[in-house]
Amino acid sequence: YFKGLLLNEDYIVLPWWRLYNYQDIIFRTFPEAERLFIRPEIGNKILTGTTLNKKWWNKEHKIKKKLPSSNIKFSDLIIISSHKEITNEYRLLMHKNNLIDYTLYEGYRQKNEETIIKKIVKNNKYFPDELYTIDATIINNDYKIIELNSGVCAGWYDMNMNKIVNYLSRFVL
Repeated sequence: YFKGLLLNEDYIVLPWWRLYNYQDIIFRTFPEAERLFIRPEIGNKILTGTTLNKKWWNKEHKIKKKLPSSNIKFSDLIIISSHKEITNEYRLLMHKNNLIDYTLYEGYRQKNEETIIKKIVKNNKYFPDELYTIDATIINNDYKIIELNSGVCAGWYDMNMNKIVNYLSRFVL
């Protein structure tokens, strides 16, 4: 459904313990990247998505494991991808193929954001649930999808709550 549209299409998945013991394989997989993005393979926030610098890999790996917010086990799977610099992140609240509302919840607004948001909605052919969110970024006058989440457990941030309630009461409830 998303070929060419996912921000982190270049990725590998390894258990947490292999990040420490197999960095040579990881570095060969992403030879051009100085930093790598890591996040849990599951939606459960056992570790917040973050980056590790190749130069300080072992030290940063140990620090991430010891953070109070980290609930990671050695066997937990981690997605590793090259780091991409993004300057904005939008959250779209969707009902099937209909956009209910969207918000910029991190970064800077783009002058063409409404055109790009319409393009995301038009191109989306995958509905993981009846109500879901699409997190996306606008890069070089186009977009990349960061992730899809459940619409009922994802934050709606600064979206128009009246618009959402009116939509849901008319079309979903």
